[in-house]
Amino acid sequence: MLIEALLARGRWAARSEKDIHLALTDLPEALEQAVAGGFRVYEADIRIALAWAHLGSNDLVAGLAEAQRAQLMSQEMGYHWGEVDATEVISKLK
Repeated sequence: MLIEALLARGRWAARSEKDIHLALTDLPEALEQAVAGGFRVYEADIRIALAWAHLGSNDLVAGLAEAQRAQLMSQEMGYHWGEVDATEVISKLK
């Protein structure tokens, strides 16, 4: 599935800070497809990866917005790991 591939590559690029530009290219594309398809768990994971990418590019406001939205979505869905991951990146953004 293309969403999974874009998420995996974007997450790796964001977390490793190897290529923030790549992350900020792949992740919005993955997000668009996840939202269009109604894949909310993927959407939460992508938003968390975007938060890491924004942290890597020193855009703390955008990063915090993505992480908080992912955290709220995860709470609504009962997605435990989404909440854990969102909380981790939020702690780095504050």
